[in-house]
Amino acid sequence: MRKAGSVKSNKLAQISEVPDRKEILLAPEGTISATKNFLLLAYYLAHNIPEYNFVLRIHPALKYRKVKMRRKFFNLRISDESLFHDLTRSKYCVYRSSAVSIEAGLYGCIPVYFDTSPNNLDPLSIFKYARYRFHDKRDLLQFFFSSQIEDCSDSRFETECQNYFEDLDLAIFF
Repeated sequence: MRKAGSVKSNKLAQISEVPDRKEILLAPEGTISATKNFLLLAYYLAHNIPEYNFVLRIHPALKYRKVKMRRKFFNLRISDESLFHDLTRSKYCVYRSSAVSIEAGLYGCIPVYFDTSPNNLDPLSIFKYARYRFHDKRDLLQFFFSSQIEDCSDSRFETECQNYFEDLDLAIFF
């Protein structure tokens, strides 16, 4: 079976050195309800972990990219940077059902699945590397306080992520 591939395959570059990062990226999927849920999660985390900076990345599929925060935290902002910029500066990427989780693994950013529903929408579940999965914000908070966190620098994980975005081959349609 031939695959069409993805334009994302050309944009990915592995980063082997992970500097001491003090940002946590929150990347909801492209719905207004998911964005609201992740904004509330961002408020909760920013309030409880002042030593980290939190970055909420609005999905590019949303027409309304401007989000007004009703509560202001010195350590919380809405991203207006590129995905590459956000991933290379973040230690963690909290996601739900987004391919950003796969890209995070390539940039040395630890993907963390968060979903309050019983559904499994985790794209990383196909890799058997879905190490960090949470359904409750208190458990997620405890995870960030834990000192026993392994990174995702496993070469098999990086290879699987890289292979996920194969080179684009539009010839299969003709």
